[in-house]
Amino acid sequence: MRKTDAPIRVIAEFDPEARVWVADSDDVPGLVAEHSDYATLGDMIAELVPLLLLENDLLDDDDALAVPIEIIGHAQTRRDARIPA
Repeated sequence: MRKTDAPIRVIAEFDPEARVWVADSDDVPGLVAEHSDYATLGDMIAELVPLLLLENDLLDDDDALAVPIEIIGHAQTRRDARIPA
């Protein structure tokens, strides 16, 4: 069982080739989610985390209504800057 009030930490990284956000977590066995929209990915994670914690016997049924989740997003872009003539 989960014995802490610390938030579940989820890492989301943007894949520029696939143009989607991909998320997983060391705190939630089996969590892998992807979506092109970061906000929608957050909604998906909020639905999946309690279900996966329950499925892995890491959460009591009573606690499933309030699971704090921290989503950390990483994205990297590269551009060429044009110097005005």
